[in-house]
Amino acid sequence: MKVTTVDINAVGKAGKLQIARAAAIEAYARFEQSLSIFLCDLLGTTMPKASAVFYKITNASGRNKIFENLIKIEYGNKYRIYWHGEGKPGGKHGLFKLIYQLDDTRNEIIHWTASRILTTSELNKEIETLVPPNR
Repeated sequence: MKVTTVDINAVGKAGKLQIARAAAIEAYARFEQSLSIFLCDLLGTTMPKASAVFYKITNASGRNKIFENLIKIEYGNKYRIYWHGEGKPGGKHGLFKLIYQLDDTRNEIIHWTASRILTTSELNKEIETLVPPNR
């Protein structure tokens, strides 16, 4: 696989956010690939079969519930503290909590729009940021 690199310092102001956004989307796609490999292992099947199922799941919350159920079926409570942290499911430090946060951030990156904001401290300094729709 050939990797193309871009010198972010050579890109104009308008392009840096788009490049960072593209990199974040690529990172999330790689995260999803890891999850599909994990699904393959949980189901004891082949990657083509696991991928056929995994990539048809379009709801991240539903996907996470599927993983929670499969992990419980496969391992019971053996790795509960790892997946859920201390306390109730979805605990403060569990991996599922981080996965839900990652999913929320992915949705912001995908669905929010780029906007330029003038700072109040430096009127000639623009900050490019993502803003929620309809605000």
